[in-house]
Order: sequence, then C-alpha cells, then structure tokens
Amino acid sequence: MVAGLSYEVIRFAARNMHRRWVADGHEARPGPQRMTTREPSLDQLEVAIASLKAVLSASELEEVEARAKATRRPNPGPGPAFGTA
Repeated sequence: MVAGLSYEVIRFAARNMHRRWVADGHEARPGPQRMTTREPSLDQLEVAIASLKAVLSASELEEVEARAKATRRPNPGPGPAFGTA
C-alpha cells in the first residue's frame, strides 16, 4: 500500500514540475529533509571516518591515504596583520 501510494505521488510530481510547490522539493535538501537534518558535527565526522577506516582492507586504506595526500593543500600560515593588507 505504501509503495503504491509513493509511486502515485512521484508520478503526480513528475507531471506537475512546473508548479512551484512541487519544484521546491528538488533543491539540495528536499522539503521535509531540509527541516529535519543538520550538517554533522566534527565529532560525528571523526567517528564516521574512523568507522570507515576500520572496515577498509589494507590496499583500500592505502589508496584513500594516497588520495588524501594528493589533495591536501599546504597551510599558507597566518594572513597579514589586521589593517596591513
């Protein structure tokens, strides 16, 4: 029953994409998800990364580390002092 109802809602939305209230749901975070989700905190990201690393094989972990090193940018250091730029 839920699958059938969901299917019909998707079909209705596809036919009515020109309506603003239908199109608003196709942003970066659709409709209700925008209200109920937040960006993860740094602590949550740290746990997620540690969990992923725990399940990767040694070769996969080496590949991830190599890609991370290739994309890191050097730290430019502190910027100019206030009012000197």
